[in-house]
Order: sequence, then C-alpha cells, then structure tokens
Amino acid sequence: MKVGIYTNLKKAQSLEVTKKLIKCFMLHNVDYYLYKSFDGKIKGKYFSFENFDFDIMFALGGDGTILKLAKHCAKKNIPIFGINIGTVGFLTEIEPEQIDELVPKVLKGEYSKEHRSMITYNDGENEYTALNDIVLNREYNSKLMLLDLYINGEIVDRYYCDGFIVSTPTGSTAYSLSAGGAILSPHAQALALTPINSHSLHSRPIVVDDNEKITLKVLKKEAFNIIADGDVVLDKYVGEVTIEKSKKSATFIRLDHHNFYNKLLKKLNKWSVADIEEKH
Repeated sequence: MKVGIYTNLKKAQSLEVTKKLIKCFMLHNVDYYLYKSFDGKIKGKYFSFENFDFDIMFALGGDGTILKLAKHCAKKNIPIFGINIGTVGFLTEIEPEQIDELVPKVLKGEYSKEHRSMITYNDGENEYTALNDIVLNREYNSKLMLLDLYINGEIVDRYYCDGFIVSTPTGSTAYSLSAGGAILSPHAQALALTPINSHSLHSRPIVVDDNEKITLKVLKKEAFNIIADGDVVLDKYVGEVTIEKSKKSATFIRLDHHNFYNKLLKKLNKWSVADIEEKH
C-alpha cells in the first residue's frame, strides 16, 4: 500500500501526531510519502500536488486542511482519511489518540467510502472547484451588492446584500450555517442558496436540486470577490457568475462508528463552548 501524509503544520500537535502516524505505518510496512512542506522537518520521501498518486491520502488538521486537499484528490479519485487536530473537524474521522487502534483497520481495508458532491465556477479561462461553497462577497468599504438570482435561466429574486453563498451539503455546516442557511444531510442531492445580510424582510435561504444551474447577475458595478472554499479566485468585476455541480466528487474513508448527526450535535456544541471560553 502506498499512502500520502498531508499535515497542517500550523497546528500545535502537527509534528507529534505525524510522527505517531508514521510509526504506525512503519509497524505495518506501509510505503508513505510526506507533503513537501515536511522537507527539513521529518526525513522521508516527499510529494507535491503536481506529482502524486496514492491508495489513500491521510490528512492531519481540521476542515480547512481537508478543503485544501479535496480538489487535488478528487482529480485522481484518491480517498481521504482525516485525523482531527483542528477545532471542529466535521470532515475528519478520528482523533489523534485513536491512531493506534483505528488506522490499522483502514490499512486492512475495513472501511466504507463516502462520496461528497462538489461545485464549480468557470470564468471562461479557469475552472474553480469547491467542496464547501462558492461565495460572492463585497469588498471591505464597498457598497452593498445588488444582484438577481436565476435558476435554470428563470428569475427567482433580487437581493440587496453583503454577498451570496452557494453551498454543497458539506458546506451547509460552514459559512452558510453562520449566515442562517439550512443544514443539509451529506447524502442530499441539493444546494443551499443563502444571501449574506440581505436588506429585505422577505429574503430567505433556498434549497434546490444540485443539478440545477445557479446564476447570479450583479446589477451594480461594485467591487466584490469570488471565493471558493475560502480562497479568493477572482477579484475583478464580472457581471454574471454561474455555478454548477462538478463532475468530480470528493471521497472520504469512513469507519463503522461514523454518524453525521451524532457528530453534528457534538461538534456544534463543542464549537459553541470553545467560542464562549475564548471570549472569557
């Protein structure tokens, strides 16, 4: 078996947990490669996103770490196994203390695969893929955005707002949730459409089938960004943005104990408590 290790080195436990994972791999004679950022930190063989191919990608970090990985792994149909050293970790599967117990099960093939849908935006030159969401967001100090929402070419509503979120079921527990959007089951074939701070009494989030084409027409030439999974992909004015379901999907390795709704309850409660503790 040939596996990759991608770790968020900004996390306090990153080197310690990575070394623990490597020890487990060595015990089971697994051929492992470290992402190139480890060069000079841990001796081994390295890979880059320009040149990699593994049976499994092990991701050590939080949801942000997995979002960075997802589009690269989706291109090559490489499943991701997440080990949480982040705060929330909706997309991760185990905690660091479970490595010795549960990673051997993964190496033996005792797992299932879960496929998560992705969305794309094409600006005519480049295609941008997102696992969580694609967001139109006004720039700091710019005026509110005035935009029309179309679904399959049919006008739905007009919004005067700070921005607009088109979210997958995976992203429904991220920015969309903070903006008042609905939580979607990861198995739902749907998209969540959520305006950000809409200046209206009637504006509400909308859930649509994920095969529908979402078009946002910006009516006022104000500065705004197009953001895919937290990364600004376009910061110049475009009058129309169309977002569709991607032909690619992200694949995650799941163990028997995985339960989305149980994790939802635990993680959101933990997140809220952690936020309160930080403020005090």
